Amino acid sequence: MKKHLLSAFLLFILVFAFEGCSWVNHFYITNNSAKEITVEFQLKDSSNAMPLFYTGNNVHEAYQANKNGGPEHGSLAKFQKIPLENPLHFKITILPNTTLQIGALFNDKYESYKQDFINGRFFNLVSLKITKGDAIMIINSNQFDSHLKKISGDFVIIL
Repeated sequence: MKKHLLSAFLLFILVFAFEGCSWVNHFYITNNSAKEITVEFQLKDSSNAMPLFYTGNNVHEAYQANKNGGPEHGSLAKFQKIPLENPLHFKITILPNTTLQIGALFNDKYESYKQDFINGRFFNLVSLKITKGDAIMIINSNQFDSHLKKISGDFVIIL
């Protein structure tokens, strides 16, 4: 009996020793207002690297916003993508109480827009132009970090 227990324990240790560790930090924009907002994305060309933020050709997902402003996973929401001159310049309309996933960072810790990322990732955001009614807010790459809130390991801009 002890021999089987020891064998099972060693197998358990070996499995976890050789299992790769992987995690993802997502980036979201949450519209907590009662009106829809439009976000205009301007991104850098990322043809020679892996971008942090999704281009107009990539799949974006939207969720109902939870009470903290993060995504309520499992509750997909609608959004409207408006293509402009190219996949690096596009608009997305986000409905009230909705969270839009705008990017992801795999197996690295996000600290700053100007950090060196592993796995060939790079910060490809130039600016976000956010329109809510008559109000316009522009977030340039060097201002991005000051607008982030960390929620459950993900990064959210709450509007």
